[in-house]
Amino acid sequence: VKGATMDSVSGEVTGILKLFEGSVGAVVLKPSVLGSVEIFRAIVDVCTDLGVKPIVSATFESSVGLHSLSQLACYTNAVYGARVGAEEAVLHGLGTIDWNTHEPSESRVYLNHACFGSHENGNSLAIDTRNHTVELEGDSALSSLRGQNMLYDSAHSSFEGVGTIHEAFMALHRFHPKPRSSSPSPQVEGGALSSGNHPAVFIHGFLGDVTDWTPLVSSVSGDGRDCYAVGLPGHASNTFLSGESPASSSSSSPNTFQNKFAFTSNSMDALLQESGVSKPVLVAYGMGARLALDMALSRPEHYAGLVIVSSGPGIRDKVERERRALKDMLLSAQIREGGVDAFLESWYEQPLFHTFRSAPQFEFLVAERAARHSKRGLAEALSGLSPGVQEPLWDKLGRLSVPLCVVCGGKDVKYVGISREMCDLARTSPHLSPGQVRCHVVPEAGHCVHLEAPQALAPILADFLSSLELEQESK
Repeated sequence: VKGATMDSVSGEVTGILKLFEGSVGAVVLKPSVLGSVEIFRAIVDVCTDLGVKPIVSATFESSVGLHSLSQLACYTNAVYGARVGAEEAVLHGLGTIDWNTHEPSESRVYLNHACFGSHENGNSLAIDTRNHTVELEGDSALSSLRGQNMLYDSAHSSFEGVGTIHEAFMALHRFHPKPRSSSPSPQVEGGALSSGNHPAVFIHGFLGDVTDWTPLVSSVSGDGRDCYAVGLPGHASNTFLSGESPASSSSSSPNTFQNKFAFTSNSMDALLQESGVSKPVLVAYGMGARLALDMALSRPEHYAGLVIVSSGPGIRDKVERERRALKDMLLSAQIREGGVDAFLESWYEQPLFHTFRSAPQFEFLVAERAARHSKRGLAEALSGLSPGVQEPLWDKLGRLSVPLCVVCGGKDVKYVGISREMCDLARTSPHLSPGQVRCHVVPEAGHCVHLEAPQALAPILADFLSSLELEQESK
């Protein structure tokens, strides 16, 4: 079902199973590969209708992922059990292999332990539907998963617009997961969640959108952390037009090609300050990460931490910057003339995105981006926020005073080198201790780590956030 959309997944799975009708007794499902609860649910329904046993499995998951997978297994048993009889338990394969250092034991943990208690004494799960009931109708069947960490139901988590700056230039969105019934709701003070944790602000890259971050935001919002996402200019409904209007004739407006990057950085900082987002941790990818790094270096007192995913401080060499600026100007003209669909097809042909193209959600995400963005907006973003027009920040890393976590994909060779050099320079800062600069390389992932491997990025992010809170408590 690689590349299947919600509209096509049921038909494709049905077609595959009917090819082997009579010879297939079970189908193994990998929810972390399928990418969403909705697609998982559709496949479970098809299997049940055809009398094929659906098995939930994952070769390696964090403890957070295992918790959610065990709940998916419970749902699967309830749906399948309604057809074959609730007395039949399905043995699901959720072995973590003890962090790949020991062979899995033969002991089994039942659902009531796996979901709600310790599972340290066993590496596999046997789900007993007699001890746990799950509603079977529609969305309510997966109610226990909504708002959970890595697996989420997009119908029950959303970003709500809470602020803009310069009319429609840039927008701030706040994440609203469905609260867990077992957890008390965090208290609201002045419009922000009060949890004692630093807020997190997620910033997408070129061609992205605030919804790119939904799995990762879900993974860190469960403890009451206030989470936001910024929609960059030129993306979705955000536009550079307001800055180019006659009303915006001040020297700080983005009227000229050269100052759009600095204007955007300053505007994002102002947007967060005006919206009352106090001392957040910035989590950013690509184009958004270059902006976030500029913000953290220019106004470090406003930020508690910085997570950079697959990005860098810009282009050192002046000649190379000019070449890149010209290249992005030509590409922006290509977008205007050929349209978004044609540009996306050629853009993702770059070797940089080879592993992303192999991801099961690639076709779905590209189709969403083609529908969401305008050719004028993307053309403006590509030329105006190009690294070719950005002041390089390499020389400033030695003065960084905001704790830094840099993440890249192991197959993204160029950015592995950039990430390590960035961290080496940041470690020379007199304002940071060695433990406040971290570099993580995610094996088997490419450039789009947050989309290709959110299950790997989530624990890295959670650990970094926890370290910041522990450091704050120790002061």
